[in-house]
Amino acid sequence: MVTIQAKVISTAAKNSNSTTLTLNNASGATKYQVSYVTGCAAQKGSEDADPSVSLTFTVTDASNNTLSTVTKNVTINSSNDWTPSISNSIVLDNLTQADGLTLTITFNSVNTSYTYTCNMNGIVFIPYDVAKQNAVKISSTAATALTFDQASKSMKGEAAHNKSETYFNAATDGTSISYVLYSENEQNVVFAGEGAAASGTTACSLSIEVTDEKGNVTTTKTNSFDGNGWDSWLAYSSQVTLPAGFSTVVMTVACTDGKNGINFTAPTVTPAVTLNDTKTFTPSAFEKANVTLNRTFVANQWNSLCLPFAMTADQIKAAFGDAKVAAMNTSSTSENVSFTTVTATEANVPYLIFVSSAVSSATIEGVTISDAGAQTTGGDGVKFNGNYEANKSLEATDYFVYNNNIVKGSNNTMNAFRAYFTSTNSNAKLSLSIDGESVTAIDGIKVSESSNSQAFNLAGQKVSGSYKGIVVKNGKKVIY
Repeated sequence: MVTIQAKVISTAAKNSNSTTLTLNNASGATKYQVSYVTGCAAQKGSEDADPSVSLTFTVTDASNNTLSTVTKNVTINSSNDWTPSISNSIVLDNLTQADGLTLTITFNSVNTSYTYTCNMNGIVFIPYDVAKQNAVKISSTAATALTFDQASKSMKGEAAHNKSETYFNAATDGTSISYVLYSENEQNVVFAGEGAAASGTTACSLSIEVTDEKGNVTTTKTNSFDGNGWDSWLAYSSQVTLPAGFSTVVMTVACTDGKNGINFTAPTVTPAVTLNDTKTFTPSAFEKANVTLNRTFVANQWNSLCLPFAMTADQIKAAFGDAKVAAMNTSSTSENVSFTTVTATEANVPYLIFVSSAVSSATIEGVTISDAGAQTTGGDGVKFNGNYEANKSLEATDYFVYNNNIVKGSNNTMNAFRAYFTSTNSNAKLSLSIDGESVTAIDGIKVSESSNSQAFNLAGQKVSGSYKGIVVKNGKKVIY
C-alpha cells in the first residue's frame, strides 16, 4: 500500500472552510482510491437545519490546473456528536505528475444560517489496483456476509436481547455506520438482516444510501420499524444498485418519536438476478439468489414453465399465488400426454403451471441457480423440453400449450423459461390429462396448406393461406 498522505485533520466548518495538503505521488500511479473518515454534526440550535453538507476534493498541479475533483455529501451525526465515525471512499484519477500536486479539501454548508462541526481523520491514497486487491468485494454469484469489523465501527458480539451475534446498538453507538465495498461490475443486490426496536417505538427507520466512487448517490432505500421489544427481531431487506468499482454504503437509524432507536445485525449482501423471457439465459451457478422473473402467465390456463432453480411450496405460493404445478409422467405417449400435480419443483425441469390470476412478474427469494441447463422429460414418442432461449424457432414436430390446447409449433417462436413438446410423429394428435382427468380434446393438428376450408384470425377476420399465427379453421384453433 502506498500512502501519499495520512494525517488527522480537524476542521470546524461554517459555510465553507478549506484545507490544503501537498501530495508526493511517489508511486507514479494516475488513479487512486482515497479513503477517509468523517464526522459532521449541527451545533446546538441548528439541529433542524438543512443537513446539506458536502466535502470537495480537488487536485491541482504546479500550474494550478485542476486534474481531478470529486464532491461527496457528508453524513450528519446526532447533535454535537462530531466524533469521526463514517468511513468513506472516492476515486481521484488523472494524477499525472510525480510531485508538485496540491489537494484542497473544502467543507460546504448549504444553509448559511447554521454552523456545522466537521472532523476528518486519516486521508489515505492507495493506487487503484492495489486497493482492489484489499477491498471488501461483493460477489456477483454468491451471498457476501458482512461483519461490523469491516464497517466504520467495530462492536463486540453479545448475547443480550436474544441475539448471540454482533449487533449495532443505535442508542449508544451512534446513528450511522458505513461500509466501503468493491464490485467488479454494476449489479443489483439485496441488503438483508434483522432489526429490533423498543416496545411502543414508532416511526423508526433504517435507511441505506449508496454513493459511487465519484460521490454520486446511486440508491437510497428505507426500512420502517415499529417497536415490538428489544427481543423481537424483524427482518429488514433493501434492494440497491452497487455501481462498478468502489462504493460507500451508509446505514442510518432515525426515529421521529424520540425513542432509543433500532438495533440491527450486520447485513448479508445477495446479488439480485433478473430473468427476462426476451433474453436468452446462459446457465451460471449462483447461491442464495433473489430472482425477479419477468414473463407473462395467463390466468385460468395451463402455462409451461422451466426455471434454473428449485422452488418450495411456499416459494411457489409467494410468487404465483394459489397456483397448481404439474410434472410430465414418464408413461406419457404420443397420444396421451399425462401430468401429475406436484407441490415443489426441481431446477431445470419443465412443468405446467395453472394460475388463477394473471402474472407478469414474480419474485422468488433465496434460491440456488443451477448451471446444468434446461432438461427434457417424458416418455416414449413424446418429450417435454425446457427452453432458456429467447425467440426460439419451433419445428414441425414441436408442440406447445396454448389456451389449454396443445398446438403445432410450425412457423412459431417461443421465449425463454417455457417448455415445448416434441413428438416422433408429426401427425400426432396429442391429448393432455392432469391427474388422470382430460383437460381438453386437444388440437394435435397437422396444418394442411391445400385445404379449401376458410380460416379466421382470433378477431374473426378471414385470412389467407399466407397468414402466420393462430387461426380458427373447421371450428379448431391451429397455428400457421
